[in-house]
Amino acid sequence: MNISGIALTDVGQKRKVNEDAYGYFPECGLFVVADGMGGHVAGSTASRIAVNKMQEFFSGSFDMDKVSLDSAADETLDPPALKLKQAVEYANHAIYAATMQDSSLTGMGSTVVCLWLHEQAAYIAHVGDSRLYRIRDEQISLLTHDHSLVYELFKQGEITFEEMRYHPKRNIITRALCTEEVQVELQQEQWQAGDYFLLCSDGLSNLILEEELLATILSEKDLETAAHSLIAQANQRGGSDNITLIAVRIEGILKN
Repeated sequence: MNISGIALTDVGQKRKVNEDAYGYFPECGLFVVADGMGGHVAGSTASRIAVNKMQEFFSGSFDMDKVSLDSAADETLDPPALKLKQAVEYANHAIYAATMQDSSLTGMGSTVVCLWLHEQAAYIAHVGDSRLYRIRDEQISLLTHDHSLVYELFKQGEITFEEMRYHPKRNIITRALCTEEVQVELQQEQWQAGDYFLLCSDGLSNLILEEELLATILSEKDLETAAHSLIAQANQRGGSDNITLIAVRIEGILKN
């Protein structure tokens, strides 16, 4: 397939250290956004490990002994979905192992959201509250559900979706890469020529509404301009967190 895209990250207006990381690997159709936590060195270490280990797994230079045996035996998943799940588990294992080996990294962790465009399918995996949106036929859809306390409150009808953005406990997540075993949420979608996919950390999604994401991407002359505009908008609204996004457009099937 023919893919165009852009990946950007920004420290924002309030933080001194950027704890986000991204992986932009169009040559294999893999895109990753990770939002670290644990404070300064630990948070940035966790997100960097997450991205590096995802890349390592997809390059084939990984240790199979560090992949969950339960995952490897999961016959309910088709091979590409299983591979993506194992890649996230491999990253989780590396972060967990690092915390066990270095006490200064205790408490670190990372969210992750990843997209793998493989053949005619878009495979999506995520842990935490980093998000993935799709734009199709000038409509935007949120394809991931936050693993967070406020999203649980939203599901229970206690707050609205909009109230999630301002709730005092909005930063409490219920899943992260940092545990002995991690529960990875997987999805499979069929991509279409002309689809846009937007992966982002909550430093963007907490400040920019879905309709604003849609309008910016569709109105700007190209994805690079749109991406810079979105980061500028988030910073103009306070830039309270690190801001990371990957925007990808599928142009169509690449002709030989």
